[in-house]
Amino acid sequence: MVWGELKRSEEGVRRALERLGFQVYRSGSWTDEKGLGLLIYELDRVELPRYMLHKGPPVYLESSGDFVRSWKGRGIGPWIEGDRLYVLKRRGEVDAAKLLRSEVKSGNVAISKGLLKEIESGKISSNLNYLIEIGKKRREVLSFLKSFLKAAPPFLEQ
Repeated sequence: MVWGELKRSEEGVRRALERLGFQVYRSGSWTDEKGLGLLIYELDRVELPRYMLHKGPPVYLESSGDFVRSWKGRGIGPWIEGDRLYVLKRRGEVDAAKLLRSEVKSGNVAISKGLLKEIESGKISSNLNYLIEIGKKRREVLSFLKSFLKAAPPFLEQ
């Protein structure tokens, strides 16, 4: 049962990371079924760009004036490209781990109810050395980590 909850939570976190603007290349999960579980993700980057493109309405709509007034002095722009308004909007937070922690605390991540408490109180880190330190104490964690980082199925290792 814990493996199913872990896989569902892995997928929920993946969707949250993608919604936040990260590209998730791969993910994996592992548990010793005694209290230690890991969710791991390979991302395109660990920090988002400080600014993001925000698409406004077409210039011919009445709401375009509201958009210009709303964004004037708050971002870079607005400008017109084609028939649309755009601004560069500054992000408040850009770090993957901090953004994910905030989303988990806000309840915006689909996490299995059976693991919610553990994930809310668990460590969220983008530091691979943290996992390596755990792996030094727990051989099975190191084995999982090596397998994930190799990214090759066992039948291709020969």
